[in-house]
Amino acid sequence: MGPSTATDQLHVLHAEDDDALAEVVALTLERESWVNSVTHVPDAESALAALDKEPYDCLLSDLEMPGLSGLELYERVRESHPALPFVAVRSRSGSVPPIAGPRSRVEHTQGERRSRNVFHPHQTTACCVSGLG
Repeated sequence: MGPSTATDQLHVLHAEDDDALAEVVALTLERESWVNSVTHVPDAESALAALDKEPYDCLLSDLEMPGLSGLELYERVRESHPALPFVAVRSRSGSVPPIAGPRSRVEHTQGERRSRNVFHPHQTTACCVSGLG
C-alpha cells in the first residue's frame, strides 16, 4: 500500500518502547493533514506482526528497543516489505548507526558532528516527510 495521490492520507506504524513518547508522536503526527492514523506497537517483533496483518504506508521506528533493535527491524522489513518507507529515530543521545540499503536515507544533523537524535515531535514529523519524499 502506498499513497497514490498527494491528497491520500498515510497509515503510519510506529515502533516505540516508550509509551509516553509514542503518545506525543502520535498526537503530533495525527494533526498533520497527510496522516490518517498512527498505530503504536511497543517493539520490533510487534511491528513485524502488524505489517503481516495489514498494510501501512510508513514505518517509524525507535533505534533502541528491547529485543530486536530498530536496525535489526530495518533489516527484516527490507526482506519482507522492500518498498515500505522506514524512518529510524532515536530519543537518546549518542551516535546514530548507519542504515544502508537501496531506499535508505538517513539524516544526521546534531551540532558540529551533523548527526541528530530526532525526538522532538515536530522534528519527527519533518523526518517522516523527508523519508517519504
